[in-house]
Amino acid sequence: MSDLYSFFMISGEPEKLYMGFITAIGYVASGNRVYMFFTMDALKGVTKEAE
Repeated sequence: MSDLYSFFMISGEPEKLYMGFITAIGYVASGNRVYMFFTMDALKGVTKEAE
């Protein structure tokens, strides 16, 4: 999981990666929406720090 966060922070296209990351989470969690929402919140925080 930490590798994916690192990938996000060095990328210049967070929006595209959001969709890919969230889609991957959807597959891994088998549609666990609560987990997806927490993940989106965490990624928003990471993106704000990186800007």
